[in-house]
Amino acid sequence: MDRERALHRAGQVEAILVAQIELVGQVIQVQRSVYESLRTRAWEHVESFVSRAQALSREFLHLDKRCFLLLQEVRPYGDAPVDFDSFFAYLRRADVNVHDAVVALYRTLRSKVASSKNEHDAIQHYLTHARGLAHALVSALTCEQQGSSYTKDGCPVRCAPGSLVFDRVL
Repeated sequence: MDRERALHRAGQVEAILVAQIELVGQVIQVQRSVYESLRTRAWEHVESFVSRAQALSREFLHLDKRCFLLLQEVRPYGDAPVDFDSFFAYLRRADVNVHDAVVALYRTLRSKVASSKNEHDAIQHYLTHARGLAHALVSALTCEQQGSSYTKDGCPVRCAPGSLVFDRVL
């Protein structure tokens, strides 16, 4: 009976891992599209790609919760944290022959998640650099006047930069 239950759980976890791998692959494609849209300044596409990535992330989170609940069924009253290592040990104890397939899927998922993190870091680096460049440009355009300003009482005053309007797309 325990072997049958282990096989059933392994099949469920396997299906979730396959779905998660597919979702992370889609997230990576969306991240690449976001990066390309940012680089080419296609702002109208960025918003749609970001909302697509958010929808995929919500779907991934839902699958992750389902997987967590399945893993928790292995030891519902145990004190140890629920993780894949304990699930793999459970499959080995039950002598289930799908252990290697589940481990391979889990490794593939971890690899895809690492690739997604790399894509995210590339976007973050680009945005940080662009933000710094824009700040430096605005600072250079609104540099303070050379002389000093004083109040009517003779106290030095630091003038706040006025409004700046761009009539060109940067």
